[in-house]
Amino acid sequence: MHYKILQGSTFIFHAVFGMASQEIEKRSQMAGMLQGMRALVVDDSATSQNIFKETLESFSLEVAIVETGEKAVDAVRNDAEQGNGYDLIIMDCIDRDLEFQNR
Repeated sequence: MHYKILQGSTFIFHAVFGMASQEIEKRSQMAGMLQGMRALVVDDSATSQNIFKETLESFSLEVAIVETGEKAVDAVRNDAEQGNGYDLIIMDCIDRDLEFQNR
């Protein structure tokens, strides 16, 4: 520890943190279970879209993105007509598309 009066203190230490092997195995199994699942992200924020896309793709999910609830309904309908479906839908709870909300 180093200090100077009226200038504060400096603490220096070394620490090693690691993940337990069981935690690594658990995460690996979860990633395998999610592989190939289809996700639909509904959010009007480009930043949120990118975060969700990168995170979900890191678990090997196929990701589709739309900006509004109305586009989400259309995407789900179109996929259902083709015999597909989404395993996961992540939706921003505040949809600024008021016309869609009033239907």
